[in-house]
Amino acid sequence: MVSFFKSRKNADTQKQNDPTQVKLPDWFNKDFLKQELADHFAGDEVALKVSTPTGVVLNNRFGIHLLGESGLLESVPWVAVSHLRFDGKQRLLTISFSRIDADPVELRVAATDPQEFMEAAKEHLDHSIVLVRSKKTESGVTLRGTVRRDHEGEMLVLINAVTAGPVAQSEVDDFEGELREMLDL
Repeated sequence: MVSFFKSRKNADTQKQNDPTQVKLPDWFNKDFLKQELADHFAGDEVALKVSTPTGVVLNNRFGIHLLGESGLLESVPWVAVSHLRFDGKQRLLTISFSRIDADPVELRVAATDPQEFMEAAKEHLDHSIVLVRSKKTESGVTLRGTVRRDHEGEMLVLINAVTAGPVAQSEVDDFEGELREMLDL
């Protein structure tokens, strides 16, 4: 199984002649998915052909999904994604995650422009971010708090230490409380 949370730094340079923007491929069959996941592919997805790993990466209101010939390989909800970046020269789509300790993933993109995919991803990411705040703790560590909204509208609070150093759990809890209070959560 391919894992989004494993780095793809040495992406294959194989070129493909297939168009980048594709509908669901012929080999994709919803029967591969568990019934509860089948609803995630209801026609609002935007697909992008990738050559490393071989398959298709989709984005829709639920998140980013990597599909291979055997079906769904991995799904990552938008609340777990920090940002996406596309390097046109190297044809690399880089996915960075909300968890600072998770390595970014690089996917080699096939031939053409991924503009539609990136625009849809930006819209979903922007919709998921409700509030971002930073706070310096008494020990000098900077915390970043992000309130995210999942596809069902539930709010989640993510706290990451931006700088290294010791942080008391009570400081993290207090910061989370401040963020929740701001939004009446």
